[in-house]
Amino acid sequence: MVGWKLGNTSEVMRRQMGIDRPNIGPLTDRMLLASGDAVHERLVQPRVEPEIGLRLKTALDARHAPVDRHTVAAAVEGAYACLEVVHSTWTGYRFNLAPHDQVDS
Repeated sequence: MVGWKLGNTSEVMRRQMGIDRPNIGPLTDRMLLASGDAVHERLVQPRVEPEIGLRLKTALDARHAPVDRHTVAAAVEGAYACLEVVHSTWTGYRFNLAPHDQVDS
């Protein structure tokens, strides 16, 4: 593991998607693509989402002791603008940017 990603950081997008808080996920060295690299051809409708990535200088483990925001901040080596490549399980899927209350049934 090389860090963590923060997703759904936009309050407007969270409201639109019915999500109440940002999510987090681990980043491993196998997930990194260098500039000029291509995504795997088996991805279905790959799309790119902006994310915030945090590279850690020390590991965090909440299984043995509570981890508060000060501990997390001290463990962060740097924050980076990232692009997450996502893909769909369904071909032909379209994401609708209209708010939930304006989506036609």
